[in-house]
Amino acid sequence: MAHFSERLDGAARAHPDKLAFGFLGRGADVVESLTFGQLRAQSLALAVGLRSGLAPGDVVLIVYRPGLHFVRAFFACLYSGLVPIPVYPPPFSQDAHVLRIIQLGGAVAALGESKVLGESPEFLGIRAIATDRRSGDQPREPDTLPWTTTGGTAFLQFTSGTLSDPKGVIITHDNLLRNAEAIQAAFQDDAETVTVSWLPPYHDMGLIGTILQPVYLGVSAYLMSPFDFVKRPLNWLLAISRYRGTTCGGPDFGYGLCVDAAERGLPEGLDLSCWTLAFTGAERVRERTIDRFHQTFSPLGFEKRSFLPCYGMAETTLFISGVTRHAPHRTFKTAQDRFGVGRTLAEHAGDDAVCFVSCGGTPAPGSVLIVDPETGAPLPERTVGEVWYSGPNVGQGYHGAPAETERTFRNPCDGREYLRTGDLGFLDGGELFPCGRIKEQLNIRGKCFAPQDVEDSIRGLDASFRDGRTAVIAVDTGDGEGFCVLQEIRKTEERRINVRAISESVVAAVLEAHRIAPTRVLLLRAGSIPVTSSGKIQRVRCRALLDDPSRLVPGAPEDA
Repeated sequence: MAHFSERLDGAARAHPDKLAFGFLGRGADVVESLTFGQLRAQSLALAVGLRSGLAPGDVVLIVYRPGLHFVRAFFACLYSGLVPIPVYPPPFSQDAHVLRIIQLGGAVAALGESKVLGESPEFLGIRAIATDRRSGDQPREPDTLPWTTTGGTAFLQFTSGTLSDPKGVIITHDNLLRNAEAIQAAFQDDAETVTVSWLPPYHDMGLIGTILQPVYLGVSAYLMSPFDFVKRPLNWLLAISRYRGTTCGGPDFGYGLCVDAAERGLPEGLDLSCWTLAFTGAERVRERTIDRFHQTFSPLGFEKRSFLPCYGMAETTLFISGVTRHAPHRTFKTAQDRFGVGRTLAEHAGDDAVCFVSCGGTPAPGSVLIVDPETGAPLPERTVGEVWYSGPNVGQGYHGAPAETERTFRNPCDGREYLRTGDLGFLDGGELFPCGRIKEQLNIRGKCFAPQDVEDSIRGLDASFRDGRTAVIAVDTGDGEGFCVLQEIRKTEERRINVRAISESVVAAVLEAHRIAPTRVLLLRAGSIPVTSSGKIQRVRCRALLDDPSRLVPGAPEDA
């Protein structure tokens, strides 16, 4: 196949009346649905309408609230040859952020609902097209539309921006199809697969993993708003139970939110025995979270072997590696003081051990190398270095950024070109163990620490802490590198906590676990720590909080 929309055509022909997507309301009830036949017909109708005033190859924003309007618009863009950029809708998006994406992506128009775009003919300076006002467009057969060929650009996926300004990765139809093949090689889904997802459709895991992958397979998917999930995490599990979800997942913090919510009570009749693949990725996979989730929900039928750790990024469309379905995932524990770039690790199970979770192998023809980040020289197994990846799902580069594309995507080794991921990791038995972002590592007195490991030693330390809202960032002390702990406090607890006692307990916990002490501990109001659209902590942007006393909880000292 040359075009991803051919997968939708095939599903619509094979089973036009099968549910493609159901959108869930706040009570996990289906409030809107589309069969494969309806999705194809409505996407084609919209595609024909979009040809008025827009030309194949034009870049457009798609700006929708969570719902099926987004799905229709995305496939309409594929059918019509437009190049969409998914972005968060107002008021959740920040104008400066979206303006930067418009500038970098060269968008000429914004597609969205009238309630989102407003009454103005423009949206942030570009043409506004309210697709819900269009009516009477008649579906046409695909051969009347400007189809692209293999390798043609499908869309621009902007990176999450955890370390810098977001960059638009050029994703082709071939990238999408080869990425879907790689996911299927690990997940081994079948015609009876059902997906239930809360993941944002503006992020690669949500869009590609839980919208495009079900269409590729011709299976049903139930979607819910990520904002509803954060408020009511157990509604996700309720929907999995009700609609018999089989392949469902998300980042580590999502599983943590479910465990925390379960402590306040579980819905009646919850049955998770149908959930046979729980993928976890998009951020560091934590064995502690896997254990907590399994302990909490195993009485309801959830099996630990259902967990499937995986690893990928926007630059590779989505997928790099993953454990094979139902294969037990491995862990590797090593001494904290042995961890560092270029160091060969030995297994160690002592109290000072750090635990890394395997994200499995890479399906052929993909290839993973671990290299010295300074020289690019390959390193042996169990040696920590930068993860490089080569495969047919690697994007074509960053839109409008040839120099950055050359540095990141065009790294030769062993007769192939490799993508520099910017992540640390090591291989053991051919399996990849990711260790976090290179630029986020802490270097304290000559030893290397991953911020996620320090954050784990603080997580859940006090009932007032917001789960998933702990950030550890490096700071310059004037006498070497130190680090600061930032912790959000639940809004209801802000005026009840003993600030100094909690700060001292944080210092003690970090000292006990890692034998290092934070330079500062800041207890922050809820919502202070910046996160990406997928919920990742933006540690670079966290630095602005160090000099912003307005974000401290009442009475919080600047220094612990």
